[in-house]
Amino acid sequence: MHKSAYEAMRKGFEKFFDPEVHKSVLDVGSRAVSGHTMTHRSIIEPHNLTYVGLDVVAGPNVDVVMKQAYRLPVASESADIIFCGQVFEHVPYFWVTFLEMARVLRKDGIILLTAPSRGHRHSPPTDCWRFYPDGMLALAKFSGLELLYAKTDFPKKVDDGSRLDYTTISEYRYWGDSIGVFKKTDAYRKWSIIPMRELMIRWANKRSNLKPGVQPQTNEYPEIGSSI
Repeated sequence: MHKSAYEAMRKGFEKFFDPEVHKSVLDVGSRAVSGHTMTHRSIIEPHNLTYVGLDVVAGPNVDVVMKQAYRLPVASESADIIFCGQVFEHVPYFWVTFLEMARVLRKDGIILLTAPSRGHRHSPPTDCWRFYPDGMLALAKFSGLELLYAKTDFPKKVDDGSRLDYTTISEYRYWGDSIGVFKKTDAYRKWSIIPMRELMIRWANKRSNLKPGVQPQTNEYPEIGSSI
């Protein structure tokens, strides 16, 4: 992952981590892609926590490979902290994955989620989404979790305040990282969520492969369909 996303996740962990409550960590989408050496595993190294890296593809920093794209092979209420960094932009139906993350989270556990709000299309085969704080709020409402914190690294506004000045963005802030921190409380109603979640998982898994479609060529994505 890029450095700014790593730092956002590290700061979120330091702010919301409770050593008396949080003992185990699940990292959803943990694979270290080529050219990137930073992982969430290093964030927890100073602490005595168990860590499991989960991904749909085997590779560096992956402990468990998912057999289904939208079903986490993890027991319910088994993780105190869930990391998910720079993943959801690549997940076509990310809201289904988030329901699964809510399922495996223990009461009083937290989810730390980062995703870009801008930046070029990257890491093919799919790059579907960008996220703002309202997106984090929508995930909280949809899943029954409590949103503790949400922020996007927006650039400053132009002098008259009418719009954001994207010309001021440094290379470090290129992706405009959004972060959301969620907590599982007594308000979570797992029995009412189960029927909906199971239907959505089955539906999403049947449609997890977006092919046939237009595939990326080098660093550019061609248009899909006829030109307008």
